[in-house]
Amino acid sequence: MKPVLSPTAEDPEWRIRGMESRDQGRVFEIERGCFPSAWTHTVLAQVIATPHMRTFVVEEGEVVQGFVIVGTEAGVVHIWNLAVAQEARRRGLGTALLSRVLHLARLERFKTVALSVREGNLGAQLAYRRAGFRAINIRHLGYGDEDAYEMRLDLDPGGASASASA
Repeated sequence: MKPVLSPTAEDPEWRIRGMESRDQGRVFEIERGCFPSAWTHTVLAQVIATPHMRTFVVEEGEVVQGFVIVGTEAGVVHIWNLAVAQEARRRGLGTALLSRVLHLARLERFKTVALSVREGNLGAQLAYRRAGFRAINIRHLGYGDEDAYEMRLDLDPGGASASASA
C-alpha cells in the first residue's frame, strides 16, 4: 500500500496518494499545461514503473490537480517533476506535495533533497526557497532553451533543515 497524506482540518477537500496507472492521462495533461517540453506518455509510464521512483498525486474531490515524481540515488532524493494544474494553483497543493516529499525523506533518513528549476519559473524558485532550498549551481541551457538553477536542501538526522533560508 502506498502512503497517503490525509487532508488537514483547514483543507478537507484534498488528499495526497500514490500515483496509479489510471492517473497517467490527467498527469500528462497537467504536465503539458505546465512545461514547454513535457514528457511523453511513454516516458511518463516508464518513470512511474521504475522501482526507485516514487510518484504521488494530489486530488481535490475526485480530480487529480497535481503530481510529484521523486527518485533516489546515492543517498539523495531528487525531485524530478512537481506540477499543479493551472486552475488549481495558489491553494497550497504544490506546497503539500513538497511537504510530503520532505517528510518521507526525513523519515527515511536521507540527508539531501535536490531539484532543478527553470530560470524563468520565479514562483517555483520562491516556493523552494521558502522550504529552505538554496541554489548551488546554474546549468547553462539546462532545459535546452533556458538555464536551470540546481537547488538543494540539506536535512539533518533530527528532521530539521540544516540550510539557512535564503
